[in-house]
Amino acid sequence: MSRWWRCYADTHRNQKIATLSDKDFRLWHRLLCVASENDGMIPPPDQLKRLVGMRYDHLKGGLRRLISGGLIDALGDGYCPHNWDKRQYKSDTSTDRVRKHRAERNVPVTPPDTETDNIEEKKDGGAVAPNGKYAFQGSVIRLTAAHLKLWSETYHTIRDMRAELVSLDAWWDDQPPEKRKKWFHPTMGMLNRKHQENLEAVETYDPDRITV
Repeated sequence: MSRWWRCYADTHRNQKIATLSDKDFRLWHRLLCVASENDGMIPPPDQLKRLVGMRYDHLKGGLRRLISGGLIDALGDGYCPHNWDKRQYKSDTSTDRVRKHRAERNVPVTPPDTETDNIEEKKDGGAVAPNGKYAFQGSVIRLTAAHLKLWSETYHTIRDMRAELVSLDAWWDDQPPEKRKKWFHPTMGMLNRKHQENLEAVETYDPDRITV
């Protein structure tokens, strides 16, 4: 079954949307679809261009306009639709098992349209692992197999992703509880910085300067 995402009935009255060109509206819609397939994550332009079928320069221009218009938020390693976590809920695509579990805990299937402090739901960017099993599970960082695969492919210059996550998890474990709740996107930013440093090291590689 195809994934889906929420589109609110008052969208056409939102000034941010109403002022978009047809071209930028189509791009925005495509980005929401990509985000839905990746738990709110939109990859960087070099990967995104293949997903949306656009020329790199046209895509970059469209992203700049959507960011300027407050519809897309720029992250260190990609993008995220503005207020995605507030407007989209994992409960919309929950399995019967998760629905039953929530019912037993008297947790509403569709929470009110506000930010939630439910750490269980937020701990790996909003995705709950099937059967409670994670491909990587640290004290703070918990990743589903899909997220671990996506991060390993996105930050492909980090040869040992698990070792890197162990190191970052130890750092997060020393942080205050309120800060630990928001580990997901900052961790992506940390990985992206190391990835970019690795890329720069490759690009500036000069064999004539290497000494034994």
